[in-house]
Amino acid sequence: MKRCWILLAMMGALTAPPAFGDAFDDAKKGEAARDAGDFARAVRYYSRAIESGELSGSNLAIIFNNRGESFRHNRQLSRAVRDYNQAIRLRPKYAFALNNRGFAFEGMGQFDRAIQDYDQAISFKPDFSAALNNRGNAYIKKGRLKDAVKDFNQAIVLRPDYAFAFNNRGYTHKVMGQNSRAIEDFNRAIELSPKFADAFINRGEVFEKDKKIGKALEDYSQAIRLRPNYGRALANRGGILFARGLLDQAANDLDAALRVDPELARAYLVRGLVLRKKGQNKRAIDDFSHAIRLRPGDPVFFFNRGLEYEKGLFYDQAIKDYDRAIRLKPGYARALYNRGNTRLKQGRFERAIDDYDRAIRLESKYAKAYGNRGHANEKLGRARRAFLDFKKTYELGLRPAWLIEKLRKKTPDG
Repeated sequence: MKRCWILLAMMGALTAPPAFGDAFDDAKKGEAARDAGDFARAVRYYSRAIESGELSGSNLAIIFNNRGESFRHNRQLSRAVRDYNQAIRLRPKYAFALNNRGFAFEGMGQFDRAIQDYDQAISFKPDFSAALNNRGNAYIKKGRLKDAVKDFNQAIVLRPDYAFAFNNRGYTHKVMGQNSRAIEDFNRAIELSPKFADAFINRGEVFEKDKKIGKALEDYSQAIRLRPNYGRALANRGGILFARGLLDQAANDLDAALRVDPELARAYLVRGLVLRKKGQNKRAIDDFSHAIRLRPGDPVFFFNRGLEYEKGLFYDQAIKDYDRAIRLKPGYARALYNRGNTRLKQGRFERAIDDYDRAIRLESKYAKAYGNRGHANEKLGRARRAFLDFKKTYELGLRPAWLIEKLRKKTPDG
């Protein structure tokens, strides 16, 4: 998802005083620093202009708005909001400042307040395509996907060349599972803006979901060419390289992704899988633990760490992780199966059978679960039940040599 990061309220809107005072010069220097990306320096110049006492009314409102934008770009969101408040107090119908304050509230996770500001900005300026685009993004975060699409539609009507709105509408279609519509929008965004890295990665994720892996890989690679330090693109490409068995190349991408963005939970997960393949059990556990700290509500992370604990014979820790995965996702058949395996290794055969039963209820053709339930029944002396489980395993197409040997024996009576 990408919004339009608009630096609204241009310096050209300032009215220069007759004597062309120092405040106006400082404001222009602040604008130049902001355009150059030096936001700390921009704040210093804007502050001097504000403190000079030479500006008032709309001119002062513009400087407060612009300093607020500089604070926002430096991630000082509370200070940004205070400046937008001052701008709006001086100029109550200042649509640009309302839009920008909404953007800051959104960055603070205050989506309802953001939407209120976007509403006001649009009411004062009905053709404000950027505010419509931003409100659409806030609606996505509130789960109001149909409302988001309406806003992106309106933004595109107002600006048919608005690549950001096409990309964001595509993202919304992607979340809604409307993949063909999403691809159409991402295609249009890329046509309008060929260097739009976010549109490439978004399209790549839809291609990957549709199992068009080659196309997904091309899009991730193009996003990285356009933005070499694009953590999400590096992580996604690393995932595909891992799936293709290119472990070293995958590790390079995942390492680079985490250097850029140490909070990419998925990158820790996939790098953990790479380390597992390389037999580096402890490092894999460390990566899965990092992923869990970043996203503690994801059952897959607990499941994978549980697998590593199980492989390392740390059975109690493994069961704790499988328990957590199952609590988060009660229908997680593979976690139930692996918890059953761990209990089987501990000699807790009845509890293992309970887990295999639940896994089989969820997936009636789970051949491995039947086979291992057969082992547990065998350990408990339930020969006939074990035989029936082994037979079902064979019928489902899983036919290792040990199983064929067991089935050659006479069907037990007990």
